[in-house]
Amino acid sequence: MYTRYGSPQELQLVDVAVPEPRAHELRVAVRAVSLNGSDAEFLSGSPAYARMAGLFRPRRAFRILGSDVAGVVDAVGAEVHDLAPGDEVYGDLFEHFGGLAEQVCAPRKRWVRKPAGLSFEQAAALPQAGVLAWQGICREGGISGGARVLIVGAGGGVGAYGVQLAKHAGAEVTAVDGPPKLAFLRTLGADRVVDYTNESYAAPGEGYDLVLDIAGRRSVRELRRALAPTGRYLIVGGLLRNVLGAVVLGLVARLVRSKQSLGILPWDRDPRLVEAVAERVLEGTLRPPIDVVVPLERAGEAFSRLLRGEAQGKVVVTVGEGGSSRSAARAHPPG
Repeated sequence: MYTRYGSPQELQLVDVAVPEPRAHELRVAVRAVSLNGSDAEFLSGSPAYARMAGLFRPRRAFRILGSDVAGVVDAVGAEVHDLAPGDEVYGDLFEHFGGLAEQVCAPRKRWVRKPAGLSFEQAAALPQAGVLAWQGICREGGISGGARVLIVGAGGGVGAYGVQLAKHAGAEVTAVDGPPKLAFLRTLGADRVVDYTNESYAAPGEGYDLVLDIAGRRSVRELRRALAPTGRYLIVGGLLRNVLGAVVLGLVARLVRSKQSLGILPWDRDPRLVEAVAERVLEGTLRPPIDVVVPLERAGEAFSRLLRGEAQGKVVVTVGEGGSSRSAARAHPPG
């Protein structure tokens, strides 16, 4: 739990009441949680949009982070009839959080059954990052064979899935990140890897059909110049000025009837998309890019690795029987 914005040192391992599921909810005994950039943003309170958790300090409902969760159902609400205690599930609890605990309650609609072929760690690594990559590459990006794709910030969770999906679609992929992640990006199949600290990747005339900007640190105007005449730029997150810049430039492009398209990657949280990504894993065309796995009592280390930009793919925290030891945390605080 954390009660004020700041570094991973704000996280404390505490005892709170075991949550009781409401009529439409499941209570799940957590086995694994993967951390996302959104978890790190809510912890630090930065960028500004992360303060939706509370302007000056996080509201009670946000004080236990962790939204990509896999575990075992241990109680169901009165209106839930298609799942029962003992069933293995996973899902994206972004609106609810609470996954970094022994138990968590969330609405039935947020969960899907975990296939037997996925470990808890793999299942927890799928929902947010896998779905965003799927939408950016396959649905919104519409990538097919011969397309040229630039992924900025490719060494994290979304980017690592995105590289694999783009390559599977037959695209030529340029993956951008820092020096420690370049070898990792090559293992994912990237055709060209770029160290953003000393190499150019957004020169005018590059002709990318899709720029998937996960880092959101570079000028949108500059990246736009690297697009093909009919190219598309999608930003996932990053500096607020660049997120807003993508919206403004996208509106301008539509007003002048440009064939280029710019904007924020829309995030559809339909659980069926999680299952679609899982199918790719089960058939062997996609692998969950798991960087490190640590037990709950070392969650602060996992956050530190994420905040320092060192994670190569997904950082996973294990809980209870899924980890090396049991923890004292127990889901949402009372009230």
